[in-house]
Amino acid sequence: MAQENQSPNNSPLPNGCKTPKSPSCRIPKPDHCPGAPKKPRRANRSLYKRRLRFEIVVMVSGEEIDSFFRSAENANDGCNRIMKKRRTM
Repeated sequence: MAQENQSPNNSPLPNGCKTPKSPSCRIPKPDHCPGAPKKPRRANRSLYKRRLRFEIVVMVSGEEIDSFFRSAENANDGCNRIMKKRRTM
C-alpha cells in the first residue's frame, strides 16, 4: 500500500538515479541582484561624420572653369521662361 500512495513523479528511476537534494549540492542564493542590462551607447554623430569625411583635391585650370560656366550660360539662353514652384503637400 505504501507504493500506491506515492505519485509517479516521486518514484525512483529504474537505474537508481535521483536528483541530489542535500544543502551542499544547492546553488547559493546571491547577495545582491545584478543591474539591468543597458543598451549600447550610440556613437557621436559628429565623430562619425569626421571619420567619413575625406577631401578630394582636383587640379583644374581657371580656363577650364570659365569654359564650363560659359557653356552652362549658353545652354540656359534658350530657357528664358520663369519656372513656377511646385507645391507639394
